[in-house]
Order: sequence, then C-alpha cells, then structure tokens
Amino acid sequence: MTIGENIRKIRTEKGIALQDLAAKARIHPGSLTNIEKGYRNPSIETLNKIADALEVSIAALIEDDLNKIIDDNILEEAKKIGLQNIDLNDPELLDKLGQEAQNRISEKLIKHIINTIKHEKPHKHIDQNIDPSSYRPLGQVRYVPKVGKIAAGQPILAEENLEGYMPIDTYFLEQDKQYFLLRVKGDSMNLEFQDGTWVLVEKTNYLESGQIGVVLINGYEATVKKVVLNHNMITLIPMSTNPIHQPAMYNIEKDDVRIQGRVIMALKTY
Repeated sequence: MTIGENIRKIRTEKGIALQDLAAKARIHPGSLTNIEKGYRNPSIETLNKIADALEVSIAALIEDDLNKIIDDNILEEAKKIGLQNIDLNDPELLDKLGQEAQNRISEKLIKHIINTIKHEKPHKHIDQNIDPSSYRPLGQVRYVPKVGKIAAGQPILAEENLEGYMPIDTYFLEQDKQYFLLRVKGDSMNLEFQDGTWVLVEKTNYLESGQIGVVLINGYEATVKKVVLNHNMITLIPMSTNPIHQPAMYNIEKDDVRIQGRVIMALKTY
C-alpha cells in the first residue's frame, strides 16, 4: 500500500472521520483527501502531524511503502543479471543477487527513509542516575537485569550475561512480561540514542515492521536497530548522522539472526 492508503486504513480502523483527522492534525481536509488518494505525497511536517493525530509512529505510515521499495529494487536487480520468474520468498534470492546488488538496494532504501526516521519523535525517557540503595520510589519497582557482554550460545538473560540490576517503576512495565536493559554502543542509532544510553527492552521474539528492536546476530552480537520485515528478509536500519552506517539485510531462514526484544524506553542519565 502507498502512504496515503496506509493513512486511510489506520484512520478507518480507528474509526476516525477524515474531517476529524484533518482537524486534529491541523491540515486542510482537501489536502488529506489528496494524500489518501495518492494525488500528492505529504511533507515530513505533514506526515508528523498525521502520525501524531493517529497516535502512531511515522514508521507505521510508511511501512508498506518501504516493503514495496525493497520488492521493486530486488526485482530490478534480478532483471539486471537475467534472473527469470522471481520468487520474493526464495531463501536463496539474496545469494543469487550478490553483495553488490544488496548494497545498491540498501543505499536506495536509506535515501528514502533517512528524512523520515530522523524526524521521528524520540522515545520517552526517564532519568536514572541513582543506585538501588538510594532509590526512593513513590510507587512499586521491579529490579530489571542489565545485560552486558553476551556469551556465545547462551540465552540473552543467562546469568553470565548479566552485570547487575536497575530499579524500574512498575508504572512502565506490564506484570506478565519480561524485561531487560541493554546499553547502546557506538553512534549507529544516535538520532534516537546516544552512545552509552541504557534502553529498556521488552523480551519478545516478535516485532512489527518499523519498530526498534534488539536483534542477536551470529549468537552473540546484540544490536539495536529499526527493523523492517519483508517476506523472509529482515532489514536492520541504523538511525544515524554518520553515513558509514548502512542498512543490513538478512535472510531469516538462512542467517543466524534472532529477534530478542522490543525497545520501549531509553533511560537518560546525567
């Protein structure tokens, strides 16, 4: 679906009339009609307003558009090397295309999304510069494990991977879910999280396309990235001002890539 079709789908699912959404987003109803019908593409500012009014992320509005871009570019690269009858679910497809073609697809993808992901609203933060012994909460707390270096072949919450615990107010947690904290390293996500930031992660093996997650690569390398899911492929997208960081595409059926959790909050320290 196009961005406009996605907006209309989400608006309809939420039971919001077009006039009401336009009023809430502070845009002209005629402009919203043109966007939904695909007559025009929204500016970043307008996209932000619509996302806020619908109470969704920009990623939710452009998800299908990203998938279409990936599909279209895979087909284009396949035609260049003479592949016929392309099956986008073929687990061998990325290998058939080769690394250069994958790099070109990644470059086109990052150009398309860089102007949207860097305008996303930052994750909500809570301040934490205290240790458990000095913590005096107004409500109840749960001590959440801090994951440090990950031992190869071990579950992410294995005892040898932990380097302590941090108190988190239960206001931010759901009782029946598991959580852990992971420190962001480097600048590959600096549009969202600075180097050294602790992020609170809900332990899950399922992500919706466009969410920020923790992904384990080769059994020991945990990375925090925006995740786009497309057929049997997973694309890990950096959100960085440093152009050295590029999207990485993996085949879920062939590569050792496992989703470990969904980032729900950053813990800001001073």
